[in-house]
Amino acid sequence: MVVETKSAATHDEKLMAVASHASLAIFFIGPFTMVIPLVIWLLPKSSRFVQFHAKQAFFYQLCVYIVAAVLLIVIALLSLIFIGKLLTPFYILAWILVIIYSLYGAWQVWKDQPFRYLFIADFIDAGEK
Repeated sequence: MVVETKSAATHDEKLMAVASHASLAIFFIGPFTMVIPLVIWLLPKSSRFVQFHAKQAFFYQLCVYIVAAVLLIVIALLSLIFIGKLLTPFYILAWILVIIYSLYGAWQVWKDQPFRYLFIADFIDAGEK
């Protein structure tokens, strides 16, 4: 499913796609941010454009939360020998970069520019063949 040429998406479609990508910015509610792109993706009347971006955002956030949970466990275990406390700033920096990347995706979609998350979009395309 190649959707990423210049889009002829309506204002509402772009807004829903942007909301899917930008939902990670409200990370303080935890993995519940994944509900936003999931609901948008599963809306019965959403266009292929909206479904593609919502699906990308959902799987990106799923990967982010899985990796974050694993890293948090590793940091907690390493904190027993003090090394984990040194890794905490890198964990925070990683979260900041993840959020910036999702906001960049939202911005690109809003400007009608093609945007595909690295690896995630290819995974989605492979699953639909």
